Amino acid sequence: MAISAASTDTNFSIELRELEEKGNLAIRSGRFDECLAWYMKGLTRAKELKKTEEAKKFSLLLATLL
Repeated sequence: MAISAASTDTNFSIELRELEEKGNLAIRSGRFDECLAWYMKGLTRAKELKKTEEAKKFSLLLATLL
């Protein structure tokens, strides 16, 4: 059974959204270093997947922390 490109793309979008949510939860709980790590992981993963818009979003999230 072949996995469609759309299905794979959806899985990657879910993965990136989960990384963002984990970062958001961490910062709401006052865990700056953990938030930074989740956002960095999201940025790295978005770049690996060549998801330009997602990479920009994670870059902006990181900028708001600084």
